[in-house]
Formats: sequence, structure tokens, C-alpha cells
Amino acid sequence: YVIKKFLEPEIREIHFRALCGELTVVCENDLLNMNAPRWVPEEISAPEGLREALGADILYCGKTRDTLILLDSAKAVRELQPDIPALARLTEVKCAIVTAPGENSDFVCRVFAPAFGVDEDPVTGSAHSTLIPYWAEKLGKAELISHQVSSRGGVLACRDLPADGRVEMAGKAVCYLVGELQIDVKEE
Repeated sequence: YVIKKFLEPEIREIHFRALCGELTVVCENDLLNMNAPRWVPEEISAPEGLREALGADILYCGKTRDTLILLDSAKAVRELQPDIPALARLTEVKCAIVTAPGENSDFVCRVFAPAFGVDEDPVTGSAHSTLIPYWAEKLGKAELISHQVSSRGGVLACRDLPADGRVEMAGKAVCYLVGELQIDVKEE
């Protein structure tokens, strides 16, 4: 968003190299469409202590680099009040993606990653690398709408591209702060 808005307003496509692989962002008006790796979760038993840390009954638990957790309803995901310190202590869970079927979207989600210093991420592109293939298979369709129901929240239009091993997610970004930072460096 910053590159398009402030540095190179004429740019249409931006490529990033990340730990997870190459990310491509196509800028169309106020929409940013990101193409990212596709991660299919493998079902696992919920790690010990996860149910207690979340304070919720887990219907399904899957693993990619992240941990995917299915709850029974969008309401359960929205009202979830996890014990963040307890979640941070779970060595098997670095990033917890909590999801359920949506009410006005195909699915809802929230993402907690206290092991990385992020109690809750407002809108998480990387989590959708796991969410999109999971829900595409479960719902039998490639095009999905995701609603991340964090306090800030966000809606993403998603597409599963299994033949390419990729997913796409598109959403709006907004500028919430412009400022100037001055750092004084003292010479020794």
C-alpha cells in the first residue's frame, strides 16, 4: 500500500520475496490483490492445552506452518477471548488461525500469534494461504469471501488456485497515519 500510495503511484504489480516464497500484489484502484503460496492443512490432534487456552471446543485442528482451528459458529469465533499468555506457552502453536462458517461470508476467522509478539492480527494475508484451500475443499468452490472478525476487521475476496499451488486474496487498504520520525544519532 505504501509503495503504491506514496513511492510509486504508477506501479501496477509489485513482487516481494518472503520466507514463505514469492508474493505478487496487483494494484487495481483501491484494491490490492495478493497471490501467495497455497498451504493445505493436515488434520492433527489438538495440541495439549490448546482447548483451555482458547476457552472453546475445537471441532477440527489442522497443521501447515500454522495451526488451523475450527469452531462451531461465527459467533463463537467473534466472542472468543483466548488466554494469550497460555497460548504463547504452547510450543506446538506459533500462529493460531481460528475459523468457522460465516453468516454473511463463506467463513470468518481470527488470528493469534503471541509467539511472534502479535496477540491478535487484524487482517492476515499469510493465514489465508491455509484458510482458502481448507474452505474451498469444504464448501466445494474456488471463490470465497472471508471476514476476519478482529476488532478492526477486514473482508477479503479469495480464490483457490490448486493447479498453480497458489491462492489469491483481494481487499482494500487505507492510510490511518502519516507522520515523520526523527532519530538523533549521537556520535561517539
